[in-house]
Amino acid sequence: RWMYNWQHKQGLDSRLLAEVDYTDISDPYYFQDLSSDLENLETPDFLNQRGTLTYRGDSFVARLNAHAYAQTSVVDITPYERLPQLTLDGQLPFQPGGLNFFYGSEFVRFDRDLRSGDFIDEDGNAQPWHDNNVSGLARSTGDRIHLEPGMSLPMENSWGFIKPSLKYAYTQYDLDLDSIGKSQLTGNFQDSPDRGVPITSIDSGLYFDRNTQLFGTNFRQTLEPRAYYLYVPEEEQDDIPVFDTAEYRFSYASLFRDNRFSGNDRIGDENKLSLGVTSRWIEDNGFERQTFSIGQAIYFADRKVQMPDIDYRTRDDAKSDFSPYALAYMYRFNRDWRLTSDFNWDGETHRTRSGSVMFHYQPEDNPNKVVNAGFRYRDDTIRYDQASGTWTYGSDFGTPGTANYIKDYYKIEQHDVSVIWPMVPQWNVIARWQHDYARNRTLEAFGGFEYDSCCWKLRLINRYWIDYDETSLNPDVNEEPDRGIFLQVVLKGLGNVLGGKTEGFLEQGIQGYREREEQAF
Repeated sequence: RWMYNWQHKQGLDSRLLAEVDYTDISDPYYFQDLSSDLENLETPDFLNQRGTLTYRGDSFVARLNAHAYAQTSVVDITPYERLPQLTLDGQLPFQPGGLNFFYGSEFVRFDRDLRSGDFIDEDGNAQPWHDNNVSGLARSTGDRIHLEPGMSLPMENSWGFIKPSLKYAYTQYDLDLDSIGKSQLTGNFQDSPDRGVPITSIDSGLYFDRNTQLFGTNFRQTLEPRAYYLYVPEEEQDDIPVFDTAEYRFSYASLFRDNRFSGNDRIGDENKLSLGVTSRWIEDNGFERQTFSIGQAIYFADRKVQMPDIDYRTRDDAKSDFSPYALAYMYRFNRDWRLTSDFNWDGETHRTRSGSVMFHYQPEDNPNKVVNAGFRYRDDTIRYDQASGTWTYGSDFGTPGTANYIKDYYKIEQHDVSVIWPMVPQWNVIARWQHDYARNRTLEAFGGFEYDSCCWKLRLINRYWIDYDETSLNPDVNEEPDRGIFLQVVLKGLGNVLGGKTEGFLEQGIQGYREREEQAF
């Protein structure tokens, strides 16, 4: 049994960059039996097998990408591979009358081989592949061409700005669908669907400032109101499969996006006015002490375009006239300590839909010291259900009334505390504790020591974690804790000699760990 990884980045000249990130494993049980990575049922883990060439011109960026995956579980539905993907984005080098002309374009081939029948698990039992749950249009493969030309007229001044924009998003597909998928469609299969949608927006803002004091310190306080109007007409998109698209999580930044979906398979219909205001406290030396933003969107129409299998009429947030209030806050105690927080509060239901608060400490002059303490909460989610092969909305597992139904299974209510701290010269302590309040369980806890010499490092870590079964999505199976002691040896300049798996959960679990390691070399 084996795993190998190749990561490489090289500038071929001043404009051309080559990147490789390729990982493969001997079998999908590798991590279950030999590794320690904490799997997440909401976001199935795949290993990248990607190569990219990027060329940066004076006014454009061209990228050629080939992206496949190795699966780390037998329960994950086979993902789409981009073989190949070509993008060209840029703007025209001239601006007549102040107009800015820009464009985006993409050609990509999406392919995958869905598995059928059963597999034999490690206990010798036959289990059906979850690919069997993929039905109808979701079984499609094919080519996608996306063109997005546009223009804007930025008008800026010291006291504010206004920026009207107009662009046209056109997408053409050339689809293939197997006989199983065609037999499951309720209507005729269109192998060459297309979609064209104009996107009109007006972004505007004002800038005010004043001199003030806070706790005896002089500040320049700003007040930056912003108004953003977006209109995108509804376009029927049910005959278009979803290859690489998901819905963005609602946040303050999302108020000012022109598409609530990532990827190009869905263009969200919008008729909304987003209002927001940001205030900053800036010291005389330019140091930004704190920033506070709050905003809300006013909707003039329901948001009817949704992910497959989701009816907007079943989503209160798709029919509401107002979005939740989105808040974002940042406070720097000094250049080493900072607090970041974001909350989304629904004024109609009087509840917090999502939120987080995080303290982070890492001195600029000594990033070897790391302290994190945070809490995050989320009560709603849109996810791809591996068990049914469909998109679903809500935090419950299973169907109400069935034996496997668990209310609020995907609800997130967790604290996360981690630390890396020097104890005596060359010796550091490393620890993390992540606890789930929604289900009253520790998701992960580890602690140990690190010895750091001039040429090598040694780490000894004792770890407790929830060990998700790689052959089942049943929550009853995926509650068993596991424990392990991990030893890692690192030769500086050469990498891991022993214990490479330890690096994974340290980097994943401790914010600031990567920055610490990069400065050490």
